[in-house]
Amino acid sequence: MEQRCQLLLMAYSAFFIFIFLVFSCGSATTDGEDASTCNCAEDPLAQERVTRTHGSLGPFPILLKTLGKLCPDGEILLGASCEDELVTKQITLFGSGLEKSSDSQDYWWCSWRDRTGKDNVITTRLMCLESSSVAGGESKNKGCRCHSLQPLEERIIYNQQNQILTAYSNGNLSVGCEDEGFLISGGCTFSFPGGPDTDDMTMSRSGFAQGNPELWSCAWHNPTNTEELMLATAICLQPPDYGSDLTAGRIVHATQSRPLLGDRIGHLTVSCDRNHQLIAGSCMLDINDPMSHQITLFYHGLSGENIDERETSNTWRCAWNNPTMRNVTATVTAVCVAPPIERG
Repeated sequence: MEQRCQLLLMAYSAFFIFIFLVFSCGSATTDGEDASTCNCAEDPLAQERVTRTHGSLGPFPILLKTLGKLCPDGEILLGASCEDELVTKQITLFGSGLEKSSDSQDYWWCSWRDRTGKDNVITTRLMCLESSSVAGGESKNKGCRCHSLQPLEERIIYNQQNQILTAYSNGNLSVGCEDEGFLISGGCTFSFPGGPDTDDMTMSRSGFAQGNPELWSCAWHNPTNTEELMLATAICLQPPDYGSDLTAGRIVHATQSRPLLGDRIGHLTVSCDRNHQLIAGSCMLDINDPMSHQITLFYHGLSGENIDERETSNTWRCAWNNPTMRNVTATVTAVCVAPPIERG
């Protein structure tokens, strides 16, 4: 009888320990803070956590210029926009992508060749995600750890591929995410972007691969006798190490396609739905057309008449010059964050 009681006592003890562990792992723990100050139901991709920052040059004749920008300290890059005020086919955008600078930090570089000779203003604008500690405030999150949620900023990584673009050739380069990651956006640039050897190179596309939103596709035309190192970057959202993924399903695409007529310039825009927030964009051409490399991309960014309008714009704009006599299908995509689903 005594042995039976001991067994029952051990069983009850194990049961209560199990219940305690279950509730502990699904809630917040604190270090010297009241548990009521911890909010483990916070929206990991709240729209108020998405910020925009930019750097500009001008007004003056731009000629050949590369402009880099970093997200503020503690923020993570989601997407980028390369803008200029003139928006004309005499300007070519031959790079928009991520590359380390001399101080080993990941700058987003926009690279232009401007043959207008006119005053222009160029802008590199970034869409960034505040860290959870910054967004929530120190007093709100101090000492808190939500065991059921992995911080979103720990899940965003950059994946890169590189390849030599040989002289007098066309170059194609694509990159995706690894380990079942979700592709948020991407970029296309050169190693040491904006160098003198890239002067006459042109870019025709930087965007989600045709028919495959899991790849970011880049394409250049190199009419020079030099070679350059192409860089394609994927900005990826990795699956959480623990807990549920509450984020990937909130990132949606708004897409518009139409023919880009031969011997014409073409502008194409698309907007995020109401209450959605734009965080990136894509400019893509029909990759099956052999003449698509001759087409030049000259605008890849937020739409608006000036810097202030583009700061709050929810519309993505692509602009190409098509010097060929062929019609090519062009596609513009806006990457949007949907509002959280209201649970009753």
